Amino acid sequence: MPVKNSINNQSTGFTVNAPVSGSSLTVSSLGTGNTITATQTGAGIPTIQCVQTSNDVQPVYLRNNKRRTGGTISAGDIILQIDAFGQNAGIDNFAASQRFIAPTVGAGYVSGSIDWFTTSTAGALGQRMALSADGSVSINTPAAAGTALTVNGFNAAGTYGAQFLGVVPGAKFDAFRALNNTVTAGSSCQIECSVSSQAAATGGDPSLRFVNYGINAVLLGLDTSAAQFAMAVGTTLGTNNFFTYTASNNQINLPLQASFHAWISTPQTDVTGDSTSYNVIFQTERHDTSSSYNNATGVFTAPVTGKYMFTSQVIYEGLTAGMTWGALGFWVNGAAYVGGVSYVNPIAAAALGSFYSNQGTVIMNISAGDTVQVRIFVTGGAKVVDLNLQTASFFAGQLLS
Repeated sequence: MPVKNSINNQSTGFTVNAPVSGSSLTVSSLGTGNTITATQTGAGIPTIQCVQTSNDVQPVYLRNNKRRTGGTISAGDIILQIDAFGQNAGIDNFAASQRFIAPTVGAGYVSGSIDWFTTSTAGALGQRMALSADGSVSINTPAAAGTALTVNGFNAAGTYGAQFLGVVPGAKFDAFRALNNTVTAGSSCQIECSVSSQAAATGGDPSLRFVNYGINAVLLGLDTSAAQFAMAVGTTLGTNNFFTYTASNNQINLPLQASFHAWISTPQTDVTGDSTSYNVIFQTERHDTSSSYNNATGVFTAPVTGKYMFTSQVIYEGLTAGMTWGALGFWVNGAAYVGGVSYVNPIAAAALGSFYSNQGTVIMNISAGDTVQVRIFVTGGAKVVDLNLQTASFFAGQLLS
């Protein structure tokens, strides 16, 4: 009678033979907590091996088949767990663990996800990596703080596909780096942000978004509807673009840069002639991109600190004999700006009964909140000078830098 299963005592150890094809060795545990242990008492590494010796290479399976009474497992069951311990101070300390879990179960399936746990330098065991049932990969989340990479949505809404999170107080965090480290001439490195399979006019805008503490969001990307490279404030390109570059005509624009132009649309009579300093009201705006000019007062309020250029022209009527000279000046915060006053002297006799004009242009550094306005005066006569020639009298300004 052949021996179907045998244990041969050899000098190198024990060998369990299963000579019949398809037969297996089954170790039954009659109690709880029983294990198969490979103990190494001397030099070397304790190893449990599964060796395939067939010439036709076949897979080797390490299987754990989770069963419950009735044949149905529950959601959240651990299907397989591999634990690693390290002894310190004579105590077996938990070092790392890998778990295979069934997050959900159905009539015809058992879902599967994998969790990896390690012990931190503070001694706390926490989840450091997870592969979810739907293929999402999370590293160092959710239990641990520090550098994180999440693929396929790190929040409930799935807003982002990947996240790099740095928790390094007071230090710069280089979240992402693309490096081509070759020394070959002509080598390049490219990061692409694209939206494909869309018509040019209707496709989404590929962009980078910069946010500081959840506010002050700035977008940098391609505004596809306008075929422009753009920078914008907010969450979408196209509505608040403050920088645009159009490749078709090589044109750069700053569409939200502070700029205004206003003109006199209603006559202003008897405003000067006796040296009265008069604040000119330019009532009608042609444009005001930053909403900084007040057409009821004639005052421009600087929205930001910077270098501005202002220009103005004022046309007078009603000059009389004896009037000697006139001036146009730019006043900042209620005081004449040095170098910003234009004088015309003397008033030519030909201007009497006709028109007379002052013009001026100035470039100045002013601070956010400073006010700028145009004042004029004519000397040597009575207060009978009018501002009537409407469209030729204007006040304009532009933020340069």
